[in-house]
Order: sequence, then C-alpha cells, then structure tokens
Amino acid sequence: MLGYKYETVLDTRYKYIAANPYSFAQAICNPARYDIYKALLNRPPMSRLELEKTLHLSRSALEHNLKVMRETGLIVVDRQKGSTNYFRLDSEYIRIVAVDVLQSIKPECSVTICE
Repeated sequence: MLGYKYETVLDTRYKYIAANPYSFAQAICNPARYDIYKALLNRPPMSRLELEKTLHLSRSALEHNLKVMRETGLIVVDRQKGSTNYFRLDSEYIRIVAVDVLQSIKPECSVTICE
C-alpha cells in the first residue's frame, strides 16, 4: 500500500525529507507546478527569471510554487551564479517515488525493472 514504506533522501540545502508519493502528488497536481515540472523536465537547470518568461507567471506566483516544490523535494537548486539560483528536478527523488508507486501496484517488481 502507498504510504507505508518511505525512503529518506538528503536535500543538502535543507533537511532530510521523506520520499512520499502523496506529497509528490500534491506538489504536482497544481497546474502552475505541473507547468514548472514540464519546463524543467529533460532540460538544463533554469533560473527563476527564465522560468518566469517561459511560463508567463508572476514573480510571486512562481516563487511560491518553487518554494512548495523545493520543500517537497521535487526540485533542488543546482547552482548559484551571483544571487541567481538555477533550479532542476531532483531525479533521484522522482525515481524513489516512482519505485514506491510501482512496488505498491505490483509488489513482485524489482527496484529497477518491472516487466
């Protein structure tokens, strides 16, 4: 069942967070956050300003949604250039959540491959 087995991931900027499928779903179900997720998917890290221009979101809306996504563990700050943060998806966190979901659906699946 979902929610019974969580692994812990280290977010070096903040704290230990639980790789929780429910918090992932809550973070991604908001349309603006889903758009941020899609914008960062398979792309190099992007700054807040680049995301703001790409997604046509206000600064405050974008900052709020980035904060929620960082607290969930979905995104991390990849690097800083001056005072500019560059964000990327945390692929390890996403992998852990995906494995947990797959194993809850089909418990006999291996951690890496499910046939």
